[in-house]
Amino acid sequence: MSTYLAGFVEAVGRELDITRDQFEQARAQYLAIGDWISQRYEGHADVEIYSQGSFRLGTVVRPVVDRGDFDIDLVFLRQLQPGSISQQKLRDEAGELLSAYCEAHDLDEPLELGRCWRLDFFDAGFHLDVLPAIPHEDSATAIRLSDRDLHEWQYSNPIGYANWFSQRQNSALVDESRRELAKAFNVDVAEVPDFLIRTPLQRVVQVLKRSRDVYFEDDAQAPPSILITTLAAITYRGQSDLDQALAAVVSQLHQPIQRRNDEWWLPNPAHERENFADKWNADPERCEKFFEWLKNLRANLESSRVAASVDLAMDRLTPSFGASTQIAKTALIGDSQGSTRDMARGLSPAPDEQLPEDCFAAVLVDHSVNVMLEIAGDGGYARRSQLRRRRIPKHRNVRFIVTETTVPPPYDIYWKVRNHGEQAAKRPEQLRGSIVRGESVLNEVTAYRGEHYAECFIGKDGVVRARKRTWIPIS
Repeated sequence: MSTYLAGFVEAVGRELDITRDQFEQARAQYLAIGDWISQRYEGHADVEIYSQGSFRLGTVVRPVVDRGDFDIDLVFLRQLQPGSISQQKLRDEAGELLSAYCEAHDLDEPLELGRCWRLDFFDAGFHLDVLPAIPHEDSATAIRLSDRDLHEWQYSNPIGYANWFSQRQNSALVDESRRELAKAFNVDVAEVPDFLIRTPLQRVVQVLKRSRDVYFEDDAQAPPSILITTLAAITYRGQSDLDQALAAVVSQLHQPIQRRNDEWWLPNPAHERENFADKWNADPERCEKFFEWLKNLRANLESSRVAASVDLAMDRLTPSFGASTQIAKTALIGDSQGSTRDMARGLSPAPDEQLPEDCFAAVLVDHSVNVMLEIAGDGGYARRSQLRRRRIPKHRNVRFIVTETTVPPPYDIYWKVRNHGEQAAKRPEQLRGSIVRGESVLNEVTAYRGEHYAECFIGKDGVVRARKRTWIPIS
């Protein structure tokens, strides 16, 4: 089964990747933010915004919930000396600058979280988490992070870590991949962007993170991506075969974890004083759950290796990788009906679902419509951007409001609500999907965990002239 497992890792990795359009949009957004701040605010030319985390490492993964947005981490670096500014003032200044940018570009207000300000780009499928920071004197790339909930500055070195991660990869494989891509695109090797290159180590990290996401679901005690990424990079030995790389890493994933004075330790390779396993010491159950997940993953991989067929091998991987397994299966052996991918991602039609082509004389989308989503809370309704989490709790009143359309009046408003996910699928009638005439406000209640949407159609003379789909992730 080795050949199939290698293909499985590649297929899952491709499915989890951020698209090229999303990558370029996200990069363009944060570059635009940095340029705008430098040009607009005299005295703030010392602001630098750059990517960190999985976006920089090339190990980003699509959320388990279909249509969930990618989490892209950025550093908002002010070139200030330690002691010259407080954490609170740094966060406030960053928030003011980002708020001004959002107002100037008609974006939702940024949302303050523990260490960052979040800017949502729901339609593009990603959000930007911007972490205010100042330089740290330890090295040219080290930084001090602000944290709203902690009194002390937090130390990190995202550029140093990315350089270390790059060194852990097989440079010969990187060069080989670049040459193959250059040949495929008929361009010079130097013209191939790093984003398109995916090495065995990057693919292994993506697959491990997907297994983590499926196993832990919404469990807050799930091991963080930086822990998994570091363990994988340390245990990777330059294997070119994806199956061999995954097998070697999974078998040794626990070995770099240390015990120091009865405490768990996994030092940041780019900042030895930072402990990626520090939460295990405050909450030992996190450690126990990590080893339970690893044991479960090892068992399922081994079971798949001795399976008598590809079908059986994929079935034995499903508990660890969820719907991604069926998507990989389609890539490996094909699907004559072409529907496995859609079914695995929850996009197959509901039993009585209606399409606009079924209900209107024509679909001619030459105008736009804006729809605002509001969620009920203790203080009344608030826009989605004000939530501390992207996912909306169950049993919460929500409403969709048509705020603007370029379709000239008179026109008619129609709505379609479509539920996805296992909970709704257990009652097929709850998948819904009918297109009904309505008003400018649609009231709903969140009832089923999963990814759902409401779609607005603006009809004029029997023709759809504008449409807008709003996705609702429910936890």
